[in-house]
Amino acid sequence: MNCKLLPVVLAVMAVSALPAAGRAQDATATPEKAPQPVPQGGAKAWFEVTEQNLGTHFNHDTAIGHFPFKNPRAQPVAWKNLLGSCQCSKATITVGGKTFHFVTKPQPRITLITRSGDRETEDEVKQIDVASGETGEVEVQMDLGGVAGERQATLDIHTTDELTPQMRLTWRATGAQVFTISPADVNLNQMVWNEKRDFTVTVQSPLQRDFNITGYENTDKDFTVTYDKALSDGVATWTIHGNYAPHSADVVGGGVLKFTTDIQGQPALTVRVSAAIQGPLEVKPGAFMSLGLIRRGSVRTERVVFEPNDGTDLDAADIRLERLTMDPKFVTTHKSKDGKKLIVELEVSKDAPAGLLRGDLVVDLNHPAVKSKKILFNGFVR
Repeated sequence: MNCKLLPVVLAVMAVSALPAAGRAQDATATPEKAPQPVPQGGAKAWFEVTEQNLGTHFNHDTAIGHFPFKNPRAQPVAWKNLLGSCQCSKATITVGGKTFHFVTKPQPRITLITRSGDRETEDEVKQIDVASGETGEVEVQMDLGGVAGERQATLDIHTTDELTPQMRLTWRATGAQVFTISPADVNLNQMVWNEKRDFTVTVQSPLQRDFNITGYENTDKDFTVTYDKALSDGVATWTIHGNYAPHSADVVGGGVLKFTTDIQGQPALTVRVSAAIQGPLEVKPGAFMSLGLIRRGSVRTERVVFEPNDGTDLDAADIRLERLTMDPKFVTTHKSKDGKKLIVELEVSKDAPAGLLRGDLVVDLNHPAVKSKKILFNGFVR
């Protein structure tokens, strides 16, 4: 290179390097800003957990779950509307030192609970206010209602949070019975009062595969019961043999059989038996007879019909009036027959004085099971 040009080239190179150095110095003097976190929406912004399995409940009517929450916003948020599914029977919201109840039936309703000593009052409110950063809990309940199998419930929460205008909590639970009874209910259908009928029930326990029936509470003389056990592959099956005989004309059909078992901490084994019992006779109009308004100067007659259901030829051994509020000379009785039916007539004289007429018509019968029937009656003479 020409020696005369060398100083010029070096000077140009020095000048060209100056802007680059200046730019490096400027970049170092102005650091970049760190990116700010973007607020998140959705129920997970409020609740760590939005779905729960509350497990299996044996013979429990209600399953309970807990959902903790925190307001993630820099400003207060109102929960303005709550909607629960049919299986969501009740929710309790605790926040800011206050307790709120939400029920779905008969109408969706939010109430604020106030306690003063032993007293507790509920006042309906339109919304639940949650302050910025405030924490709380939603306790939910599900009525299993003794139903076996899985059930699911939901609670929708509508809010003033622009990023999360709606949140949904979901929970499920499985209802199970300590005992599997087949048939679940014994229906003996229509029976005559003096009839006997046998039935059989089998029982297993999903909770304890091998269990024992340790006793029978024999409180109903109309039932005769025995039971025996069979064991197969470690599973116990108990067979209950029963006989039902009403023995009486005046009974409500069926009953509940109660057995004790060796399953700890669980309720007794119960077997329900139903039957429609036809008594030995029917009385029309029944146990009460209304005479209504009785006009003075005219005779009033009412009939009571006794109709047998078992072929008995009915008759009255005695007919009498008890607790009569009027002189017996104004009220008389007569009997007649219609085949095997017995007919008793109650007659109020045309000379009966004005006022309340009340009494008991008692008929002693020749029936082997029904010795007597009492019919109450009343009317007003005017």
